[in-house]
Amino acid sequence: QQQQQQQQQHQQTKITTSAHLQYIHRIMRSNYDRSTMLQQNNNDVNDDYMDYIATTRNLEQEGHFWSLLSKLLSSIMSKTTINPLECLFWKNTTSTSQLFGATSTSTSENGDMLKFIQSIVDANIDLDPAAMIHLVSSYFDDDDDDDDDETSVQPPKIVKRRKIILEWIESCHNRSILSFELGTKNTATGNTTSNTMWKDTLTNLQNHKISTNSTKITSFHPDAPLLTRQNMNTITINPLHGNDDATESYLLSTCLSLIKAGRLDEALDFVRQSGQAWRAATWNGNAAHGYVLDYDEGEGSDIDIDMGEGKESHGKLVRVGNPNRALWKRSIWHASQSMNKILTSSSTTSSSSSSTTVRDVENKIMASGSIVYEAAITSILADDVTTAMKNPILNRNWLDLVWLYYKGKQSRFMEELYSRHNTARRNLISNADRFPPEGTMFETEEKEQLACTEDISRMDDGSFLRTLEQKYTGRGSLSNDDDNLEAGLWRRGMCAFLSSTNDVKLFLEETIQYVLGNANIDDEEEQNGSFLYGKEVVLRFLLHLILLLDSLTSDHESFSAFRESVIVPYHNDLTYLYLRRLMMQKPLWPFTCLYASLLPNEIMIDTCVDFWMNDIYDDNDRCMILNKAREYFAEGLDLIILRRVVRSSIVASHHHPPMELLNNFVRANVGIDQRSFEKKIGKEDIMKMHTIRWLCFHDEHYADALVCVNMLIRQFLLDVKTDTNDDEIGDWSGDIKLRTAKLFKSRFLPPDLIQKARNCGALQVANGDVNFSDEVHDYSNEHEALVSFLDAHSAYEVWKDLIMTLPESVDYQYGMVVPQGSLESEIAAKIEKRNFIQMKRENGTALVKVTEVAYKSLLFVLNVEDGFLRSDVTTAGVNYSVDEMRQRQSELNSLRSKCLPTTIFLVYRILMETGHWMNEFLLDIMQNFDREQASDVLSRIQMVDDEDNATSPLLPEYWYEHASMLADVVLSEDHDVGNCMSKDELEYFKSLMAETETYLTQCQERNI
Repeated sequence: QQQQQQQQQHQQTKITTSAHLQYIHRIMRSNYDRSTMLQQNNNDVNDDYMDYIATTRNLEQEGHFWSLLSKLLSSIMSKTTINPLECLFWKNTTSTSQLFGATSTSTSENGDMLKFIQSIVDANIDLDPAAMIHLVSSYFDDDDDDDDDETSVQPPKIVKRRKIILEWIESCHNRSILSFELGTKNTATGNTTSNTMWKDTLTNLQNHKISTNSTKITSFHPDAPLLTRQNMNTITINPLHGNDDATESYLLSTCLSLIKAGRLDEALDFVRQSGQAWRAATWNGNAAHGYVLDYDEGEGSDIDIDMGEGKESHGKLVRVGNPNRALWKRSIWHASQSMNKILTSSSTTSSSSSSTTVRDVENKIMASGSIVYEAAITSILADDVTTAMKNPILNRNWLDLVWLYYKGKQSRFMEELYSRHNTARRNLISNADRFPPEGTMFETEEKEQLACTEDISRMDDGSFLRTLEQKYTGRGSLSNDDDNLEAGLWRRGMCAFLSSTNDVKLFLEETIQYVLGNANIDDEEEQNGSFLYGKEVVLRFLLHLILLLDSLTSDHESFSAFRESVIVPYHNDLTYLYLRRLMMQKPLWPFTCLYASLLPNEIMIDTCVDFWMNDIYDDNDRCMILNKAREYFAEGLDLIILRRVVRSSIVASHHHPPMELLNNFVRANVGIDQRSFEKKIGKEDIMKMHTIRWLCFHDEHYADALVCVNMLIRQFLLDVKTDTNDDEIGDWSGDIKLRTAKLFKSRFLPPDLIQKARNCGALQVANGDVNFSDEVHDYSNEHEALVSFLDAHSAYEVWKDLIMTLPESVDYQYGMVVPQGSLESEIAAKIEKRNFIQMKRENGTALVKVTEVAYKSLLFVLNVEDGFLRSDVTTAGVNYSVDEMRQRQSELNSLRSKCLPTTIFLVYRILMETGHWMNEFLLDIMQNFDREQASDVLSRIQMVDDEDNATSPLLPEYWYEHASMLADVVLSEDHDVGNCMSKDELEYFKSLMAETETYLTQCQERNI
């Protein structure tokens, strides 16, 4: 049961680690892909070549850093399971300050490794070296399909880690030769590589063109160039003819790159293809000696192989490797020393001036041609780390030096294994007359190689890396190298993770404090030259690294001190700072919600409110941002942000919308008057109307949309100017705020706003909020009242435009007396009378219809259910705070006192002016006909039946009577209009009622 729990825990850890690896791989691939793209497009680089080089290098270096973390974390996926954090945060350090764990010194590490080697050797002493190497390697291979054996020998974790690091470095080197094809064009000479060694030199020797005092070689053998340089004690000469040295440099530099990438076999194939098989034989002496099974036909000893389950197969034992490996190792070591002596002695002799620097000497060596590459390869194959690190081809690159160190460590481990295994095999010999086992004859050479590589065994990873960093940078602190922050950042980061947890902590603290200390988080006007702009790459890198470490260490109590000292103090500041950078770049807006979600809710909401309100103006951007917020934020947070954004926008008065938005607001397909009006609308009002659309993308936001729509319409109406004269009340026609409110209603509001808001309320009730439906009902009533007032005023303006242009009289040419004496004149008189009646009917009917619409619309405002803008919600609810509720009640009361009296006076004006128009309409008839004819004409014009006793709307008294009825509306408690009117307004209304009675009396006296 305990085993099962451990397996489940391990499986869960693997799943989690897999997610972390995907996160790292995405960042790594992003950097590598961008670097590759730049390198492929390098022909387009002109003036900015140096920037191009720096950018490409930085992208590669950052990719290498994330590749390192990926390799270290991948250890959890192997059968030799170690905690990924244990491999990522190595405890090995010689520093006295420890975050956790005990110090693991080089001495104790060596003891663990030797103990492991001895246990393997003792248990498998009969194996040949090749089989032994294969067995030991299997302990460090990543094989997820094999089951862990608790009884098996556990390999040292440090060896496993170093193997991972070495594989990582080789993968980084492999990046530089991914597109390399053996036998391609020689970039040094412009010619393709040849399968003939030193072709130009061979031609000259065959033609006997060599003088006795020449600096060129006089005999054709592999060591001739080296011997010529040695005899002349200089490396500045070119002992080969023509382009042979350039071709040789190209060949050896390519092989060096392949070897650093862990592709020795390809390097051997390449030199064979280039006609230098001897060089392949020279380099290929490190392979372990032994016998392997070969099922193919070929030379070897026949053997029957037991395949299990009674099955047998026939194969051959084939000898592999080099039984004289120890002898070869010492020979290649001496060759390394000899080449290094030639390089250093001749270059130092020729540069003996006191002003000559180490870099001058290295430059001279670099210019020596192919020998510098050959010396580098020889020292690498000899495991001569000290000599290799002196070679300028290798010591100018930090990654090469680290590779040399870890390769030296691995080689030392293998030398210990070879030596102890061979010693054990030699000790098996009981008869002194027996020959020693094959491959064990060189005990002296084995001991010499161990003695020569003893220095590398005593070196500690952390000490080496820290010493290398100090020598490489030549500075003590980050602040001394502002201009090269990005260039050295990745190296310092890689060095820290390779060293120890304490180094990681110091690296993060130093870099983060420097970034935050030089970036003004509150600066609203960051310019291109500011630190925040120029170091965005550094900021992004640090944030992504902190996010990864935060996720990795969150469930591990042993890392609590690390979290509290490095991650927790800087997490929010880095996230906020990077988020601000994303907000300043529109193409990166889709990522803002993702990074905002990493902040605490309070900071996240404040930041999003400010960004959404002041920077996002386009509906497509609003929709995109909102969808991202709903994807990354906790449920309901998007609505909380939207409420603040929209309400703050309605109240705010400091909007700075882009000119494009303002220009697009004025429509081209409208009349001149409307277009002129739209140009006059203030930019703040334009922004307020646009901001409502934040709440119109999702149905569950419509209740809040209704609230904010009402809020904005109330604001517009409250801002309407109410200038009045002593003898009349203003009708608000032409007021910019009133027209803006009408435009807002017609152009910005969804047609199904109320229905969707009520559906939203019903949904909330179903979810347990029993009061929400009552609130939505109250807001719906308010909205309907506000819209009814706007519609009624629009109807009033239609009536006003008509009555000001519609004539009361119609021309009638024949006067009151019809000429006598001819039939034609009588017919003409009848036609003219009929035309007169028709025109009078059309004009009267048109005015009556428009007046009825305006009158009923305004009367509807006065008769709104539950009273115009009366609210039953008096306490704070879901959509209003206490202060907002008080503000709303105050605004509703102000609007009732402002709109209801105006509505009464508008109704009165419609009725009275229509009555006056009808009076002139009637007088026109009476002036053209006698009383009897006028009565006939009127009966043919009017729109009521003769049998109907109702007053015709073509008579003025019809409208005067309706005007007099307004007194009942004002005095009615149901409408509460009287309580909304001031004392002066009531007095003025009473005078109007008295005037109305006078007009009614005059109409009764006329009695047509």
